[in-house]
Amino acid sequence: MVAIPYGFLVPFKTDGAIKLVDISGNKIGRPIQVTANDRSGSWFYHRVIWHDMDKDGDMDIVTARAREPIIPIGFGRKDQELLWLENPSNNVSSPWKQHLLAHGPDVYFQYATLTTTGGSKDCIIVSQFFTKNLTVFWTTDPNENWSDASKVMSREIDGTIGAAFEVVVQDLNKDGRLDLLVVSNGNNGSVVAYEIPHDFRSGTFVKHVLATGFTPRHPGTGKGSPGSAFALHPQTNDSTTKPIIVVPGDDDGAAYYLTPRSQSTTDWSYVRTKFYDEGDGIVGAIAHADINGDGFEELFVPAYTKNMVLVYTFAR
Repeated sequence: MVAIPYGFLVPFKTDGAIKLVDISGNKIGRPIQVTANDRSGSWFYHRVIWHDMDKDGDMDIVTARAREPIIPIGFGRKDQELLWLENPSNNVSSPWKQHLLAHGPDVYFQYATLTTTGGSKDCIIVSQFFTKNLTVFWTTDPNENWSDASKVMSREIDGTIGAAFEVVVQDLNKDGRLDLLVVSNGNNGSVVAYEIPHDFRSGTFVKHVLATGFTPRHPGTGKGSPGSAFALHPQTNDSTTKPIIVVPGDDDGAAYYLTPRSQSTTDWSYVRTKFYDEGDGIVGAIAHADINGDGFEELFVPAYTKNMVLVYTFAR
């Protein structure tokens, strides 16, 4: 089953939904909408993560959605929600029951298991674009059941991040502990890392700016840079060195990667390399895979204006 979240902040595209497509058989199934139509206004969705939120043995949908009408009257008021959709088990074709966790989260998030002084806990880390925040949510339920919204707690990680566009949970400095990789998208965008404390509920998230000064090639409403960054090892069998960080420029029309200056766990400095320049176009989300089995990652760079996908390899 493939989940398709859609909708966007452009005219005539704001009425989004989540649809499921069964690809298990020889014939691809028809899209089935699992979000209910909302009379209060249109929503758009960017991400779906599968997790058993109510501990009933089947996988539920965790998602975030936003409504940012240019003209609120008649199109619904602005709002952002973090919610999960309950899997009905025997009838996946009907709209799934919605459980609201919080207002504020809007675009991207990650589900992760982080440490506390009392053991590990599941949590949802959200990068809030419209409400400009970085927040973590968790439940105090002893069984990690998210059904009771009154047990859902939250903590602000960084209220000065700006328009947070993406968050990735990964060990960036190879100290054996998970970190956060976050993008602040805007007119002076940045790639930022946070060291996650031993107890994420109360400890200090140490912030490191890895690269900054990303600027849209042409200013305008809705323009921003950079796009969604991610970390990878150019060689697929490398598990000992720090990963590099791949950064699409979004509206700055270029693509970059950040290389660690050293392998020291306390050195958070990087060298920025531009490996593609689209010019006045847009470079959106970059994908990666080792498609030819040579042990090196390939990068797939979408050049929107040229209507092309360019392929780069780290193989020498």
